[in-house]
Amino acid sequence: MRKPSIPWMKHFKAIEKHLDKNEKYFQALEKKMAEWDKEKATLESEMDKWNKGFLNKISAFEKWIHELEKKMEK
Repeated sequence: MRKPSIPWMKHFKAIEKHLDKNEKYFQALEKKMAEWDKEKATLESEMDKWNKGFLNKISAFEKWIHELEKKMEK
């Protein structure tokens, strides 16, 4: 009776180990990307708040300039 080819089993085990490492790497990468998406969403909401305040100040300034121009015309 012939003995099973052990080198093939070693190759299969090595391939399986390699695939497991790849899977763990991609899972870690997906987790990191999810964290970045959360940070991005937080940053975007903070920027929206800042922009809204800034635009309100600019609008008030433009209104003040417009009123000043009207006073200057009189």
